[in-house]
Amino acid sequence: MTAEITDLDAHEQPSDEMRAKWKGYSKADQKAILDGDSLDDPRSPEKAEQFCVAGKISVNQLETAFSHITSNPVDPSTLQEVPLLYHPLLPGLIIVPNLVPPEIQKTLLSLMINRDLSVPQHQTNLHLHYDIPHPKASDGSSESFFSYPPDQTPLFIPKDPSVHKPLSIKQVMERRLHWVTLGGQYDWTNRVYPEERPPQFPTDIAGFLETLFPETLAQAAIVNFYTPGDTMMMHRDVSEETDKGLVSLSFGCDGLFMIAPNDPENISDEAKATGKEYLLLRLRSGDAIYMTKDSRFAWHGVPKVLKGTCPDYLADWPAEGEKYEDWKGWMQNKRINLNHIMDDSKNFRRALYGVSRHPLNDEHRPEEPDIPDYSEFSSEILRSLDNYKPISSEDDTSKILGAFLSELSGDGQKNVMRDIHTFKNDAGLRNFANTSWVHCSVP
Repeated sequence: MTAEITDLDAHEQPSDEMRAKWKGYSKADQKAILDGDSLDDPRSPEKAEQFCVAGKISVNQLETAFSHITSNPVDPSTLQEVPLLYHPLLPGLIIVPNLVPPEIQKTLLSLMINRDLSVPQHQTNLHLHYDIPHPKASDGSSESFFSYPPDQTPLFIPKDPSVHKPLSIKQVMERRLHWVTLGGQYDWTNRVYPEERPPQFPTDIAGFLETLFPETLAQAAIVNFYTPGDTMMMHRDVSEETDKGLVSLSFGCDGLFMIAPNDPENISDEAKATGKEYLLLRLRSGDAIYMTKDSRFAWHGVPKVLKGTCPDYLADWPAEGEKYEDWKGWMQNKRINLNHIMDDSKNFRRALYGVSRHPLNDEHRPEEPDIPDYSEFSSEILRSLDNYKPISSEDDTSKILGAFLSELSGDGQKNVMRDIHTFKNDAGLRNFANTSWVHCSVP
């Protein structure tokens, strides 16, 4: 690494030169960009040779990932290995074209928008200023926001009518809804994770992500809603206090993704040999990028969403059969972007695992307890631990792990205990790992 993420300022701005280039693309005519030579597109025969293959995602891995989010098995004959690509300018940026097939894209959109957007604990950009009318079915269960007719009387009532006007569901879904958070609820105003315990990350989406990207532990994500004309300024994702990879999936209209090294003066000779200062990628529906290593600190943004590029198989979504027919074609004018991050900050772990906190403004507060770094554990143990009471002492830790391990098979116990034996930061876990029962479980 050429930098430590904790040394970087989330509020710092990119260079004037980089901002000018980003602005140039945001203002440029769409056709001129597509007809020009500025795009770094691995699908283009002229540019494909600039990209290298880092590995592949196997058909078996794809099948397993898809099984987490749908009970309808995908025909293996329709699947093929998916290459993992990188460009020498940013070798840590893994580009995965055509990762998600059309039917799985529809499934993910339904989970994120029809289901997860309707969960009251999942914050949106509207929660701060509006009372959110979460739709309910007759049996009290959650409904999709698309269950409201587009022409319904304004439903989103401002908390301060002197500042904001009421919004109709059509206004919200077409232009005013910009993001919703899943799992850890990020405070975008202060750029921190709050200390309150977050809602559980959706387990089906978690299994999907963790299978495709095994080093990922699904903790928090933001779903961005873009419309042609919307942009995302150049920035760095450095608020999470972790350099672990960031996964981003694209759905709907194509988006231009611009990314540049954090420190262009300290890049490799191979990167310098490319003669490039940044990459401008065209991300299509079903594509993924995985920001690892130095690309995790890179400046990046979305200067343009390309109008008229939504694939035909998503053109009618969310309308399926007679359901949500009034909203048919909504997706034609949208780009949905699922961004998953992992966070190691004390606020996040304190909220998730219940470690006691002290007033942050108390100069004489006792020393903060060590907060276990659970990131080294398998996703299996982390998700299961979250179902038990918060960890507040060594004894509690041992009891929780004992209850958890008793539910696992022998192989599962071995895998978890290998994690514990390599774990150095928590005395309770070390003590538990030294019991005779554990030694009998680990070869």
